[in-house]
Amino acid sequence: MTTRWPCRIVCAAALLAILASYAAAEEHPVYTAIDPAKTAEYESAVERVMAMSDEEMLSYYPELPFIIYTECPNCYGGSNGNGVLTWSIDRPNELRCRYCENVISLPDDRYPETERLVGQNELGEEVAFPYYVNPENGARHYLSGQLWRHHRGWLTGQCNALGRAWRATGNPEYARRVVLVLDKAATLYPHWPAIHNRHPRNVR
Repeated sequence: MTTRWPCRIVCAAALLAILASYAAAEEHPVYTAIDPAKTAEYESAVERVMAMSDEEMLSYYPELPFIIYTECPNCYGGSNGNGVLTWSIDRPNELRCRYCENVISLPDDRYPETERLVGQNELGEEVAFPYYVNPENGARHYLSGQLWRHHRGWLTGQCNALGRAWRATGNPEYARRVVLVLDKAATLYPHWPAIHNRHPRNVR
């Protein structure tokens, strides 16, 4: 059984509701923090995501949940891998350590993610998270999972920015982009396993 079409129907209805509510919102706004004088600023904030194709934009929404704690396999600086590896949309497949400035360009031959954490989701489907094991100390490094965290965070921020741009301009293309992301999220969510993002001693 697939949830694809029900998700699409719900998201299409959401888009219609958003567009239909625009005129009413002019008279009875719920979210009033939009300044019409900043319309150009709101639109400028979404230029990058709007320049992407739908497929490229949606590639920043990962197929699996992200992993929070990932230490730098070069220096192990910081606190339990929390916020150690930074990211920029300018180099979307790279992670950089904020302590030693080690750059990890995924996939990285120095840190091959050849191991898998395997389990089942609520639907009984097998789910696998790749990770690299440091042979010197046995620490696990979920580097791809950390990249997914940054990708999804960036796209979530862009959805917020698209919402502001839509509210300021009424341009339905901004709303459509958000609905595409909601559609993908709704489609993937039933297949996601529950993640307990604590910091076990061997997960770095």
